[in-house]
Amino acid sequence: MEYSIRFILNMERKAFISSFNEIMLKNCFKKKGNTWVNIKSDITKVITLQKSRFGNNYYINYGYIINCLELRSTNMHIENRLHFDNEPKRVHLCNLLNLDNEIDDNKRILEIELMLNEIIFSEMSKINNLDDISVFLKASLNRNDIPIKVKKLFLME
Repeated sequence: MEYSIRFILNMERKAFISSFNEIMLKNCFKKKGNTWVNIKSDITKVITLQKSRFGNNYYINYGYIINCLELRSTNMHIENRLHFDNEPKRVHLCNLLNLDNEIDDNKRILEIELMLNEIIFSEMSKINNLDDISVFLKASLNRNDIPIKVKKLFLME
């Protein structure tokens, strides 16, 4: 019995990732593992789907790689996680990304796509080169997350 339950959960996970992949493809991202990339000449836009170690939940991370800078111990030079400061929206996002919650699959994917459009794709559509990254970073209220080598590149120190 335990084996069949695991099999069903794996099928849900595969269907979720497949649906997520379709959203990414519609927005010009190519899949590499659980990472989707949109490569430009100066930058690479990155979105990752990270599975929680503590349940059947996922996190959506996104950010940018600056192609002229070496990546060392991180996946991206500038990294964010899809989240909401608003408590009801934050709880709703967590529920959508928890595959153990009984939410209709089509509704789950549609609502995740709306959130991706509202937060991630709307931001990423404005950032296509180093100048755009510079403007984005200089407008940021919290610069503590920006790696030193990125700050140096954009003369932010």
